Amino acid sequence: TVTDSTGSYTFANVEPGDYTIVEENLDGFLDVSDQDEESDGDEFDNDNTVDNMIKLRLEAGETDNGNNFVDERTNSPTASPIDSSTNTPVCILDECGVCNGPGQSTCCDGSQVCDRSLCPPSVPISVCIALDESGSICKPKGDDCPNWDVYTKGYAKKLIQGIDNDESKFAIVSFARKPTLDQALSDAGTAIAAVDALVYRDGWTNTQGAIEICRMELLNAPADHRTYLVLVTDGYPTVNKLNEAGHNCENC
Repeated sequence: TVTDSTGSYTFANVEPGDYTIVEENLDGFLDVSDQDEESDGDEFDNDNTVDNMIKLRLEAGETDNGNNFVDERTNSPTASPIDSSTNTPVCILDECGVCNGPGQSTCCDGSQVCDRSLCPPSVPISVCIALDESGSICKPKGDDCPNWDVYTKGYAKKLIQGIDNDESKFAIVSFARKPTLDQALSDAGTAIAAVDALVYRDGWTNTQGAIEICRMELLNAPADHRTYLVLVTDGYPTVNKLNEAGHNCENC
């Protein structure tokens, strides 16, 4: 059976016995409560399991009311005009042909589809992460440097863990006055171990050198990988790759 415009439903002329009413949710709705809300003394009165089902026992001559399903909309309703004669929404088909539906889904590459299973598969990636370990990172000077040991290295590791899959590759570059390729393109575990092993060096900020090393290393990425460079720094470069004072990117 189906509900009427008020959400009510009826099964008529049902023989006595134990029954299970099963609800089928509309698209865009989530089950919140399924319960016989009017106690009639049977063993199912206290069953408040949320599973789109209500169990009940119908005795001879009994009218069993109060078997209510409560659902919650999980997406924004599509605006639609109201039929004033029935006070119900007028059906407007979305791009996918669904009556007052949510429309198309957007894939990771920006394309739009009606069926998310048709989204293009993820593209494997190679990422070079360049970490600034110049003097300004650890000001004021002290016995430890949380900006480097906790925040910079911690961010790099979380980034690797967050975007890793079986095909991802990661390279690690650290830079102060001189940039260093600390780990060539490798799997996530090897890259994280390389980050853990980094020791703060101090010095000027050779951003250009770090970018150049990352650029060259990304040339070694597999042909089907999309390549990215992530630069983690706190400000302007102060020296170029010739170790000449820079102070801005025009001089780099």
